[in-house]
Amino acid sequence: MKKFLNNIANSFRASFRKGIFFGVLDILFRLVALCLWVLTVKLLLTFMWEALFVININSERIWWLVYSSMSLVMVTLIAYTAVYDRE
Repeated sequence: MKKFLNNIANSFRASFRKGIFFGVLDILFRLVALCLWVLTVKLLLTFMWEALFVININSERIWWLVYSSMSLVMVTLIAYTAVYDRE
């Protein structure tokens, strides 16, 4: 856990290596990216919920579950790069 927290601290320190202005802009970019990720995950989980409990046709249910799961994985990987893995 301590290593994870140190990685987060180092990631935020890396934002300010080019100065205060770019550091603040980088933090704002991270916050916007995180908010977009949360909204997208909420939408994809809503699709999965409706696929499980609303849709009656099994082929559509499976399609929406697979589509949402794949999208969730890809969006999470992109958000990881934008929010956490910054140099």
